[in-house]
Amino acid sequence: MVMAANFVINEFMASNTNGLLDQDGDTSDWIEIQNTGNMSGSLNGYRLADDTAQWVFPNVTLNAGAFMVVFASGKDRRVAGQQLHTNFLLSAQGERLALIKPDQTVAQEFNPYPPQESNISYGLTQEATRLIGANSGLRLKVPAASDAGLGTSWTGTNFDVGSWQTSFDTPTASAVISEVAVGNEDFFEIQNVSGQTLNTSGWFVAINDNPSNINDVKAVFPLVGSSLAPGQVWYRTDNAADAANYFGADIGWNSSAPIEGWVMLLDNTGKVVDFVNWGWSAPELGSLNTIVNGYSITNATIAAAWSGLSRNNTGVSATNSLQRQGSADTNNGANWNWVATPTKGGQNASFTVPFAVNSTPIRTGIGFNSNPEGLAVKYFKANVAVTSLNTAEAVIADPSKQSATTAVIASTINYVNVGGTGNFGGDRPFPTQSVSTNVDDFVIEATGTVVIPVDGLYTFGVNSDDGFSLQLSNGVDAFFMSFPNQRGPSNTLSTFKINTPGVYDMRLVYFERGGGASLELFAAAGSQGAFNSSFKLIGDPAGAVAVTGFGGAVN
Repeated sequence: MVMAANFVINEFMASNTNGLLDQDGDTSDWIEIQNTGNMSGSLNGYRLADDTAQWVFPNVTLNAGAFMVVFASGKDRRVAGQQLHTNFLLSAQGERLALIKPDQTVAQEFNPYPPQESNISYGLTQEATRLIGANSGLRLKVPAASDAGLGTSWTGTNFDVGSWQTSFDTPTASAVISEVAVGNEDFFEIQNVSGQTLNTSGWFVAINDNPSNINDVKAVFPLVGSSLAPGQVWYRTDNAADAANYFGADIGWNSSAPIEGWVMLLDNTGKVVDFVNWGWSAPELGSLNTIVNGYSITNATIAAAWSGLSRNNTGVSATNSLQRQGSADTNNGANWNWVATPTKGGQNASFTVPFAVNSTPIRTGIGFNSNPEGLAVKYFKANVAVTSLNTAEAVIADPSKQSATTAVIASTINYVNVGGTGNFGGDRPFPTQSVSTNVDDFVIEATGTVVIPVDGLYTFGVNSDDGFSLQLSNGVDAFFMSFPNQRGPSNTLSTFKINTPGVYDMRLVYFERGGGASLELFAAAGSQGAFNSSFKLIGDPAGAVAVTGFGGAVN
């Protein structure tokens, strides 16, 4: 076998308008070079040429089978180790494109290539050997810091992967309301029914305040705490002698008519996690329409947490309690019974935890995202005044409120048009815009998959003019932060306790009403009270939180 490098133009894009960005944030056309040989080699002295110009490669090495992108931007940058740019542009109408060897012979050429479609690449047919059949079972591992010693040993054919995942196991429930007492001592319990520690930062409980009005809410909203261990029971009582678990006021439920009431568990975004109610008629339950700690709650809002009639009051007394039973949550009164012996702070006698999980086998095709590594950024120019975060979400959801849209892939979020520039240099214009030109009433939605390498505290930050919301979720734990209104360029920081390292889906929504626009998304390990040098843009290789193209199906 002859050992040699062999360079070809594998692929190119001659009309890039919303795809790969160069280091300046421009959607420059690009050319991909591949070494199809069986050893590494230098491109020193090779040339790329079109109809009018030639551009010479610096001394850069390409390993066997490896790829390299050269931007056809006209910027003429040829420093080894840095991003490469030709001194010519590609024509979408078709022209010659050639790779020329140092001896001036042609290694490969398209002469001419045909007219090109926008954002569709053109190149060589790839040959591949199918090693694994479609829908084959796989094993998967999301590395943590403790796996640093693996190195590349896991790539060996004899490496033991017996302990790696064969399925994605999603709990059928996370935390539920497990017991309510309405007699001599009123109390309610929350229990973690999953098999893992739950991040409950910002979660809170709301209760009905008036057995004659389903829409009356007690103005006390106890926080569940930062986390719940597997099986842990958390409760609050109106018995002031139980100081550590005191609700803070008389709960006020009745064990004799009128007996009606409800308890609601909500997460840090105002989503109803669980709901239980007793004694209400069907019309009363259907009339639920109230405000809970600033969140609008209706009968439709609770539909995923409760269906059907209220739990009836047969068997209620001053000394018993309403207890959840069984080993699953069917979100109706069938899960509940009035039981003679309350178990405040403990395990219900006929209640089994953890609940079962939904297990999805890992198959071939898992984890490959159709986008390259980076954040998918969608730009919406609105034809209405975008005055708040609620309006921004409405613009995203309703094409009639959009006058123009575009989509790009961005390695980081660091945008400005006019006004303050935030904390980081290297500002880029918002998609379709230019720096120093003001544009008002638009929305950005950025989505992607981020990797959080180890558990612990992480502080996420957004500098924005105007408002934003940021959500992170791995399917079990969810985190949320926002500034829902208008403002000048300012920082918002939130510290999240990450119990499960690995991949998280991320969604950032931003809106601009008027008077200058800027947006930065950044993070740092640890709890940070103010912006400092430890923060890096999310996606910066030197930062604590990385962006990856992996994860299209990992939800």
